[in-house]
This record gives sequence, structure tokens and C-alpha cells, in this order.
Amino acid sequence: MTPEPARAGELPGRLGPRPGETVDRDRSIQFTFDGEAYSAHPGDTIASALAGSGVRVLSRSFKYHRPRGLLCCAGHCPNCLVQVGDEPNVRACQQQVEEGMAVTAQNAWPSLTHDLLSLNRYAAPLMPVGFYYKTFMRPKKLWPLYERVLRWASGLGTINTQSEELVGADKRYLHADVAVIGGGPAGVGAALAAAQEGARVLLFDENSDLGGHGRYRRGGTGACEALRSRIDAVQAVSAVGEIEVLTDTSVFGWYRHNWLGAVRGRRLFKVRARAVVLATGSFERPSIFGNNDLPGIMLGSGVSRLLHLYSVAPGRRAVVATVDDAGWELAADLIAAGVEVVAVADEREERPELAAGPVADSGAIPLFSHAISAAIGSGEVKGALLVPVAGTVDGSARVAGTTVECDLIALSTDRTPALELAYMAGGGKTHVGAGTAGGVEDVLPPAMYAAGRCCGVDGVAEGIGAGELAGSAAAAYAREGGIGAGRAGVAVRAG
Repeated sequence: MTPEPARAGELPGRLGPRPGETVDRDRSIQFTFDGEAYSAHPGDTIASALAGSGVRVLSRSFKYHRPRGLLCCAGHCPNCLVQVGDEPNVRACQQQVEEGMAVTAQNAWPSLTHDLLSLNRYAAPLMPVGFYYKTFMRPKKLWPLYERVLRWASGLGTINTQSEELVGADKRYLHADVAVIGGGPAGVGAALAAAQEGARVLLFDENSDLGGHGRYRRGGTGACEALRSRIDAVQAVSAVGEIEVLTDTSVFGWYRHNWLGAVRGRRLFKVRARAVVLATGSFERPSIFGNNDLPGIMLGSGVSRLLHLYSVAPGRRAVVATVDDAGWELAADLIAAGVEVVAVADEREERPELAAGPVADSGAIPLFSHAISAAIGSGEVKGALLVPVAGTVDGSARVAGTTVECDLIALSTDRTPALELAYMAGGGKTHVGAGTAGGVEDVLPPAMYAAGRCCGVDGVAEGIGAGELAGSAAAAYAREGGIGAGRAGVAVRAG
């Protein structure tokens, strides 16, 4: 597939128009990052605009001030924390760019690219965890000075103590029969099914649009008729008040009797629901290998978000390290976008059908039973060392591997279900591994249901089906059981 060329005057990392992209290419806006002017399109986040401009380093690590680049593009990591005006610790991958926005880096001196505090790494043996509690105790009179220096060296962001009280901060009370948390395939399926059962439904999603992982697959939500039709149906039902959709809203806590806390911007929501459906998805666990924090190392879902939502290529020459079929799909997407994929390292046994098609045609090297051992580079990724999975001597040292040059390492790894709210409610812990169905059955408390990726259901159609089952069950519970009844919640999988 030949990628469509970018328009004249576009950012160097910006791809041509793609189905499902969220940016408005007909308009441009200007913002600054550390005093330097950059261009963006409406719909861009700070991170996508900077990535499209070739900016690789967005922040520095807390202690040793190692450079940090984009990792997840989902707001789940601290790698892209920046200061916007007087507001510190803004997640650049979540905050949309606005005209004239002034963005600055945090925790770097004198600048992000030349941070002298990165010399701390040479003193690492002298700075164990909590060293400042034991090292700067005497003389006591100097502690205020020590405190200011330590705060300056390790603090994240700057608070303007002279700024006025936040304008527009308020709270709202909400009541519903069923609260659905997550607006992906399972979430929209659950909300629609519950509403069809006559329940009053609240649908929360932390993103600006419904669709979940269906948004950042090739073609976006428009490529899946089942998902697109249900999103349209939810929005139609929402228009008549049977479902209230709250996007850009994070549910941060579960409390007794299904009391939920949620926040959107400066508004706090206090929610009471008879039943709760968790369609909260899952997240990839970063792999452990040498230099695994270099800018240019990204989770596969983060790469997909940049490609499909913002039409940005996060690199020019990529290595994909995977434990599942999703890594091969990602490799094909990168190739279709015009990114050179030099190798795909799969920890599993050889499967020739995966290495066929676009990956084989591109000349990428398929390395089965291989894993990434180390990233090569200092300020950013310059290469990767790929080694046989079984290449150990007495389980301690790996044999010599294959070194390839690249500027992007994409990781398609095992996933962990996002069931924090279930744990707060007393549910048991579980794990979703590569290619497994996971296991959360019989661990949810009464009046709580789960469906979709948080139960190991990965496909879009399968997620919709599981969500519909959960939504119907939750509506029945709200209608018949009510708060405090003894019927246990269940985790739902289609089929």
C-alpha cells in the first residue's frame, strides 16, 4: 500500500489524510513549547503536534533527569507531563492544543535539551532511595535551605501562589439505574442494551469521543459498521435523555453502595447508581530490558494512536517487539504509513502465516522466538539488540543476538485489565496474558459487572456482544435487585 502524501507545508512527521483521524487539516493554530513556536491542527494534542514536528524529548525523569519521550499516548504514564501557563503536570498526550498556548517543560535546568541535573546519574551510588531523609538532617538550621534546593531539583512543575481561585470549579450530583464506565465497544454495547431495557444510563469515557480501541484501529470507528452504528444509536438515545454521555470524564473512585466519584476539567461529579458496568479496557505492561526508558520506545497502542488518530509517524525506521498477533498488525500499519519496519521480534514459536503479506513484502526480518534485550542509544533510540528467548546460559546470560539500527521501538506486550474500581469495591485481582481470556469471573461484588478488554475480550464485535450481555444483566439487577441485594456481579464474555 502506498501512503497518501502529506500536504504541502505539513509537519515533517505528519502523514497524509487518513480515515478516522481527529485533526482538522483545513485550519492551523500556533503554540509555543519552551519558547519555540510550533504549528498544530485543531484536534491535535500537545504531544501529537510536537511528535509531528520531530520533538522526541518531552520531559525528564524525577531523580536522575533521564530524557523521557512519548510512551502510551493515553494518559497512563508520567512521560509527557508539561506545564501549561500556571497549571503544572498537564498530560501532553491528553491536552488538546489551543491557539497561543504557552507550554514549558518541567524538572529540567537550564533547559530540556541541555539539563545539567542529568549529571546526577554519576552520583547514583551516593543517592539511594530516600537518601535525602538521612543525608540532610544536620545542622537542623540548614534544613529549610536543603528543602528548597531538593524541591527545585526534583519538583514537577511550578505553582503560581498568586493566582486567583479557580473559576468555574463546581460539582454536580447524578443518579442512574446503570452507570457504564468506558465508552469502547463493550461500553457502548452495554449502555445501549441497558437503555433498551428501560434503565436510566450514565456513560462515562475519559476520551473526547466514544469508540475506545476501535478508534485507533486502521480506518477508525468507520471501518467497523457494528461499532459505528451503536455509537450513532447511543448518541441518538442520548439526544432524548435516556442515556447521558459524559466524555472527557474520568471515574476515579468507587465507594459504598455504588457511590462513584468522577471529574471532568474543573467539575466534580458525585454519582449514585443501582448497578455498574466496567468496560474499562486494559493497558499494556512495558517490557523490561536495558535502556527501556529512552525516547523512541513506545507501547504499540501509543504508536497506533499517533498513526490513526493524529496521522503522525513516531519514527522513520522501526523495530516491533511482540508477544501476540497485534504486533504483526501494528507492523503492517507502520508499513502502510510509509515507516520502514526493519524487524519484528516475536517471543512465540514460528508462525509462517504471520510473516507473510505486507511484512514479507517490505523486507522486514521476522525473528520468532526472539525478544528485545536492550535499546541502543543515549539521548534517544538509535538501535535495538534482539536475542533468542532461549538464549541463556544456566538461565543467567543471553547468547549473542542481532543488532539493528532504528529510531522507534514499538512494544506489543502482555496486557493488564483496568479493574482498579473493582478492586476498590472488594473484587479479587486477576491478570490478562497474551492470547488468553483472562479471569475475573466470580470476583466482582454485587451490582457490578465487567465486559470487554478488562475481561480479556479483544475483538470489537466480541466486545460489543459482551457489553450487551452485561448491560442487560445490570439493567435487570437495577430493576429487580436494587442497591444492597445479594446477587453477585459477573464478568461477561460473548460466546
